[in-house]
This record gives sequence, structure tokens and C-alpha cells, in this order.
Amino acid sequence: MFNIQISSLKEIEEEQTEYICEDWLPVPKKTVSMIVANGGVGKSWIIIQLALRHLIKNPDEKVFAWLSEDPKGLSKFRANLICSKILGLEREKIEEKLFISDSPTFPINLNNIQKLKEQLKDFNLILLDPLIGFYGGDENSNADARIFMQHFTKWASEENKTILFIHHAAKGSGKSRGASALVDAVRLVYQIEKIDKSDTKRKFTIAKDNYGVKNILDCTEFERVVFPKKPIKIVFEPVENMNISMDLKEVGDE
Repeated sequence: MFNIQISSLKEIEEEQTEYICEDWLPVPKKTVSMIVANGGVGKSWIIIQLALRHLIKNPDEKVFAWLSEDPKGLSKFRANLICSKILGLEREKIEEKLFISDSPTFPINLNNIQKLKEQLKDFNLILLDPLIGFYGGDENSNADARIFMQHFTKWASEENKTILFIHHAAKGSGKSRGASALVDAVRLVYQIEKIDKSDTKRKFTIAKDNYGVKNILDCTEFERVVFPKKPIKIVFEPVENMNISMDLKEVGDE
């Protein structure tokens, strides 16, 4: 037995999509979105900066980042560099609102999704890295992927959570690997690539956009500073073959 909620258009209250980090990397609220990139692109740096920027504008909210591929100490080190070298911010003002876990991931299913919801009930923004760490089905099965993603899309809409998955790209491609249903279920997908001769920036491409993020950014491709600038190294090298002429005088010559 099931119940379909039916409303006339007259009864429905109009609403517009809201976003987090609208001026840097817009992500629609109360939905599930995805960042896709190959290894070594800097996905962890990106989502840490996203979390920090969100907290700057929303200091009363809480953010949870499950960065299972990096130790917590390394994530804090990166957060400190982002605050001081990119954002020009004292981390003490927001660090109590950003929570990080490096615990091993586990497959999320109907039997344990409720426990996850209870543990993360106080967080407004939830960042999960990597998606495959929470996925227990056949990665190439659309049926398995659809069931898995339904847990999170339902959670986001019913409890006003903004959920962002970090997903690995297929080898030799910047596109999402695995079943197409993983991408079908989310509202926004960013693909990230390296930029030649740039140590600090990355290229972002909007690969899926159900809520009109491209209208906010006025483009589908853009660049963002992800890493702090490296300090300039001054190297002193020995100078060879220099002819130096000196007039030497012995004491008492005058």
C-alpha cells in the first residue's frame, strides 16, 4: 500500500533553488551533487576550501567532511594553509564548525542508512570522499546504483541536507566511472582537470546542471585557485670563471 501526495498548482508554494558557495563553487542546497576527477587533481583541497568558504558566510552551521583517504592531521594542515594563504582568514573563527573523519568507509544500505542519518543529523553540509567507499553494489549496475543513490537523495530532500560526493573519473577520461545511474541521480556534476603550467589552479567544467548553475557563473568552464602558492626558493650557486682583479697593497707601502 502506498500514498501519493497530490497537490493542485494553486496549493503549491513557489520556491527557488538556493545554493552554497554561490560566488566560488555553487552547489544547490537540499540536493545531492558530485565532483568527478582523476587522482592527484586535488579533490580533498577543493572540498576543504568549499567547507571553509561555506562556514565563513554561515558561521552558525556545521559541516562534516568524511575524508577517508587522508589522515585527519593532513586535512587540518591543508585547512590551515587554505585559511592563511588563500582566504586570508584566521582558522580559529570557524574551525569549531568543521568536523572531519578519516574513519574507514563502509557500504551504505537500507539496514544502516538510518544510523548514519542519526549520527550526522546536526550537519547542514555533508561531504563524502570517495563515493565508491560507501557503495556496496556492482559499480557498473544501474539497478544497484539507483537503489544506493535513492538513500541519499531522499535524505537530502527530507532533512534539508546538502550532500556532495567525491567520485573518481574513469581512466583516460574526466568523466564519472561506473554506472550512469550514479550521475543520473545527482543534480549537479563538476569535472575537474589539471591546467598546464599552473601549480595553484584547476579547471572546472559543469558536466550536469539541473538547477542552472551555469546561469550563476555565466559559463560552463572556469578556473579556481585550489592550492596556495609555493614559496620562492632562492638558490645560491657558485660563480665560476669570474676574473676579479684586485689591487693589493702591503702595509707600509705608502
